[in-house]
Amino acid sequence: GSPGAAGPAYGTVTPGGVPVSIEMAVPSVVHSGEDFPVAIHTVDPFGIPVERVDAAATARQAGGDVPPAAATGFLYHNGTAAAVSGAGSHLVGVLHSLGGGVQEEIVSFLNPMNLTADAPPRVAAGKPFEIRVTSSLGALDVLPPVGGSRDGGNNDASSAARAPPYISYEVTDSPWPAEQTAPGVFLVTPATPGDVAITVRGHADGFEPSTVSVPVHSEMAVRLEVDAVSEDGGSGLQVGFSLRNGTELVTPFEATLRHPEHLQFGFPETLDSGYGLLDVSYGGGGGYLTDEDGDGIYDGVRVMPGDDSITVTATYERSVQVFVNGGSGGGIYPYGADVQVRAEPGHVIPYLVPERLAYWEGAPGKPPSFVMEAHRDTELTAVYEPDYARVLYVVLAGTAAAVGYTAYRKAGSRISYVIGGALDGMARAGREMAPRAAATARGKRGEEARRKDDY
Repeated sequence: GSPGAAGPAYGTVTPGGVPVSIEMAVPSVVHSGEDFPVAIHTVDPFGIPVERVDAAATARQAGGDVPPAAATGFLYHNGTAAAVSGAGSHLVGVLHSLGGGVQEEIVSFLNPMNLTADAPPRVAAGKPFEIRVTSSLGALDVLPPVGGSRDGGNNDASSAARAPPYISYEVTDSPWPAEQTAPGVFLVTPATPGDVAITVRGHADGFEPSTVSVPVHSEMAVRLEVDAVSEDGGSGLQVGFSLRNGTELVTPFEATLRHPEHLQFGFPETLDSGYGLLDVSYGGGGGYLTDEDGDGIYDGVRVMPGDDSITVTATYERSVQVFVNGGSGGGIYPYGADVQVRAEPGHVIPYLVPERLAYWEGAPGKPPSFVMEAHRDTELTAVYEPDYARVLYVVLAGTAAAVGYTAYRKAGSRISYVIGGALDGMARAGREMAPRAAATARGKRGEEARRKDDY
């Protein structure tokens, strides 16, 4: 300097091109969870970029001890691309070994996500069904960052799409038990009949959570099969039966009944084809049996939620009906059973003239009591005639006793003489009256036979 001038001045002069700080360029608005580009440079005193900073690369060059540049506030950062998570404002920054750093504010947003559900609108109570939920998210048309990917590898920049984001699903509202069997697939068991709504929620990174409501109507429904079989091996009998509500049906019958709670059955006791009801059996997936009339044969089944199917089988045995007119032994018998038939004669004149069996219509030559096998429907009629011989013997016995007693009283005759005389008188009277009684009976039988032939 010149005389009188101030003292010497000292300063530091940093030439251009020498890095003294860093700068970072990021978008101001980004999509949550999605890659966005990041540019970090060292700058000289004039703000001119000197060198691009790759935090991952410089960390490798420095041996990984203290990286010359470190990113903060990012979901991840690989030097050329980064991402943030969650909607809202984020402060992100980079620290550098030169001292100091830079910080920027980024606002991230979430995209909407639509869910759709597929489920049967009508289901059977107690029987599981599936709900399948899908979203509108397909493959996202986003190019991977230039120079690498999230894991620092080398991806082909021409790859036009990446896999869709993972979506998690959960049932948030359901009155019935629900189990997730696969992503977006739920197995639901309706425990009660009625109308309900089941809510499923879906969530994925970068998207607004979404819900879908599934309306379902549950009702009692059971598969019913009714058949009639015979004990002797026959099956497929066409038997008319009725339900409790009065519906008339014919076996074999199959149908799915809606809203059943108590199935009551009415089967005929006998069939025109010669069968009688032996038993009613039930099978299938649930319910319990009822005996409404208390006859020991189950005639109904109460249906419970979850019953899969119910089978009803009426078993008939081959039966024979025997009619006995004027005697005993009539009724319904199993095929081949022994039937005891008896004639039951009465009196032509009460207490005076008795009857005796003349013959059986339908069983000629059979005695008053006999046993027959039930092989077909049979009608028997006992034909009776007056038993005059019994009347004669009774009258004669009384007359002889009176005569003998009178003679004994008057003549003082001996008992043996009186009785002998009475017996001789009875014998003579019997010989005289018996032919007349027999002729009368033969005439009556002939007249009955003629009437039968005319008919």
